[in-house]
Amino acid sequence: METPSRTRAKAESRGITLEDLRGLLDTQTQQIQESHQQDLLDLKTATFKELTTIKKDVRKQGDHIEQLRDQYDQMESRIRALEEKGPSTSTVASESGRPNLLIMAGWPQDTPKDTLLQELDDCLKQLGLAEAFEEMFCTGPRRGFAMTFVRTDHTESGTQLKRRLITIAQQVQRANLRAPSMDQDKTLRATLGKSREERLLSNHTGKTKRLILAADPSLKLYVETKYSAGSVWCCSQLMSSATRPPPRQGCKAGKPPRSWIDLQSISVMLRVSADDLEKQWDDLMSY
Repeated sequence: METPSRTRAKAESRGITLEDLRGLLDTQTQQIQESHQQDLLDLKTATFKELTTIKKDVRKQGDHIEQLRDQYDQMESRIRALEEKGPSTSTVASESGRPNLLIMAGWPQDTPKDTLLQELDDCLKQLGLAEAFEEMFCTGPRRGFAMTFVRTDHTESGTQLKRRLITIAQQVQRANLRAPSMDQDKTLRATLGKSREERLLSNHTGKTKRLILAADPSLKLYVETKYSAGSVWCCSQLMSSATRPPPRQGCKAGKPPRSWIDLQSISVMLRVSADDLEKQWDDLMSY
C-alpha cells in the first residue's frame, strides 16, 4: 500500500502537462517578439530623426550653393550690362551705388524665386509698369521679396530719379494687388532701396520678430519693432537692438555692428528651451 506522501508526489508530477509547457513557450515567444518589435520601433524612430536632420542639412547646403550661383550669374549679367551701356549711363548710378533700386515685397519668406518673379512680373504688367524696370531678381532660391531696378535716364538728376521712384512706389501701394502665393492679409508693396547698414538693421529686426512669433503666434499684438534701430520689444521688454546697450552679459551678437539679441529672456518669456531657441536663431542667421 502506498504512503500518503508518495501519492502527493505523483499528483504533483502529473500537474506539469504538455499544454503547460506549450503555454510557457508561447508566453516567452510573445515577450521576445514584443521586445524585438519595440527595439525595431526605437531604431526606426532614431533613424527617421537622423534622416530628417540630414535632409535639412542637405537642403540648407543646396540653398547656399544655389544662392552663390545666383549671385555669380547676377554679377556676370551686370558686368555685361555695364560693358554694353558704356560709361555714359553710369553717372546717376555712381552717386550712391544703385539709387534706382526698389524692393518689391509681400510674399511668404520661403517663396521659390521663379514663382515670385513670375507673379511680380504679372503684377507690374497689370499696373502698366513692366517697361519701367530694367532688371529684377531675388538674392536667393527662396525669398519673400525681389530687388528691382528702374530704368534710368542719363539726363535725369538724382533728385528727379528719387521722385520718380517714390511715384512708382505709391502707385504700387495704392493698387493693393495680391499675388496668388501671398497670404490673404498681404499685398504687393514697394519701398526704396536701403544702404547695406539699413538692410542689416532691418533684417535683424525682422528675424527677431519672426523667431518670437514662430514660437508663439499669439504674441503678435505684443511685439513692437523699430526697424531703423534693429530694436524689438515683446510685452514691453526689449529683446534685441543695435542702438541700445544689452541688458546683461551673454546676449548673442547679430550681424549689424553692436547688435544683440537676448535669447535667454526670450526663452523664459516663451517657456521654450534656450538651446532650441539658439538653434532656430542660428538657422535664421544662415541666410
